[in-house]
Amino acid sequence: MQATLQRMLREQTAPEIINGLQQVYQRQTNRYSFRQGQLKGAIERNSRDRIYIGIWDANLH
Repeated sequence: MQATLQRMLREQTAPEIINGLQQVYQRQTNRYSFRQGQLKGAIERNSRDRIYIGIWDANLH
């Protein structure tokens, strides 16, 4: 999942974002939101226990 996240961000992923992914993966939290450069994103565990990663242009929301 970390490799997928890094490809989606198209640049070096901040350690805080990797930590957020690990927290969701380890069920320490259900949602982690972040901003990196011109991108915003969220990593969350849904009601079916699947992890969703969403990344979008920061100007869209």
